[in-house]
Formats: sequence, C-alpha cells, structure tokens
Amino acid sequence: MSKNNLDRPLTIRDIQEVLIPAMEAVFATKKELLGFSIKKELTEFKDEIHEFKDGMYRFKIEMYEFKDEMYEFRDEMTKFKNNAYNFQDKVLKDLDTLLTEKTMVFYHMEKHRKMWQVVIPALEAKKILAPNQLKRIKALAVY
Repeated sequence: MSKNNLDRPLTIRDIQEVLIPAMEAVFATKKELLGFSIKKELTEFKDEIHEFKDGMYRFKIEMYEFKDEMYEFRDEMTKFKNNAYNFQDKVLKDLDTLLTEKTMVFYHMEKHRKMWQVVIPALEAKKILAPNQLKRIKALAVY
C-alpha cells in the first residue's frame, strides 16, 4: 500500500499537508518579507557604497599629491646632481690650471737654477764679485 501511495499523483490535500510546510521551511513567507526592512538596508548599503567611493576619491587625490611630491623630489635631485657635476667640473678645471701653473713655476725655477749654475762660477772665475759676496750668494742656495 505504501508503494501505491507514492505512485499516485499529488492531491490538494497532499500539497497542503506536505509540500507547503516543507516550502515554508525553505522560503520566506509574505509576513517575513514585510518584516524585513529592505529599504532601510538598501539605504544603508547605498550610504556605505558612497562612503567607500568618497574614501577611494580621497585616496586618489592623496596619490596624485604624492605623485606631485615625487616629481618635485626628482626635480630637486636632478638640480642637486647638476650642481654637484658643475662643482666637480669647476674643481677639475681649477686643479688642471693649478697643475699647469705648478709645472710652469717648476720649469721657470729649473731654468733660473741652471742660469745661476752658469753665472756664479763665471763671476767667481772672472773675479767680478768679492769672495765674501760669493759666500753669501752660495749661502742663499739659489741653485
């Protein structure tokens, strides 16, 4: 008989006794739907979305400001680097000038020393200077 009961089509009574209580457990009833404050929840959700969008907009603005600061920093670093290179170029140029001057002074002093190496013995040989004058010149160590 139970097999017979399961094989027969559903009656209105079966729907009222079995199907509707089973559906009530799964689906919301009209009373339950009216009990929800869907409009309020949607408004709150909409407000949260607006707050999120505002937060993202503020974040975007902060990122643009940060980007501008980074560009300013890059420009400052470029100026600093250029100043450092210009200073280095000036120092190297001055150093080159000093080395050239030192070489010229050394060359001039060497030429001067060689000249005195020739002049003093000549003055001594020709007896143009007195012996005490020659001693004083040699004491100066000009050459």
